[in-house]
Amino acid sequence: LTIENQKLLELIEKLKKVLTSRPDDINGHLLLVENSARIGDYKTARQAQFRVLSLLGNNANSKDFSTYVELCVLAASGYVSYEAANALEKALKIDPSNAQAKYFRSRQLTQEANYALAYKIWANLFAKEGKDSKWVALLIDDILYGTNNDYDRINPKKHFILKTENQKLILPVLKAWEERLLNIGGSI
Repeated sequence: LTIENQKLLELIEKLKKVLTSRPDDINGHLLLVENSARIGDYKTARQAQFRVLSLLGNNANSKDFSTYVELCVLAASGYVSYEAANALEKALKIDPSNAQAKYFRSRQLTQEANYALAYKIWANLFAKEGKDSKWVALLIDDILYGTNNDYDRINPKKHFILKTENQKLILPVLKAWEERLLNIGGSI
């Protein structure tokens, strides 16, 4: 740990203690989410975001739910769990255009080998989001990693890996998509 991360870790521990006596302090929980995620403690960040959702109740918005989904997936090393899927459904019900939620929905569909629906979401994300979108960049990263085991990431993180038989199913779709982008414009 760097000195900065060690200090942050100490502050997080203090914040956790404070929150035991102030369990309804939403700002404290949001601070815990942000800083726990910053140091890679996704389990703590996920738990704190769950508390935020509980405190917000019916006032929770799509972003609140999709943030929880992201933290669940990160805490589970890339796996979209049943718990994450439930929160994902709520995020998309509130705001069907939430790019973060759509990205994780496509991850869920790919995990379930439902490539046709995942492709529709990918196409929508590419059409609606700018090329500098975090979610488009992650999607491209997932696609390249899932279809090419030699793909080297600058910042390695755990993602789904498509089985060989699934690669055979999805590669023609990706090739057609690439051709379409080349013909109508855009980039991968």
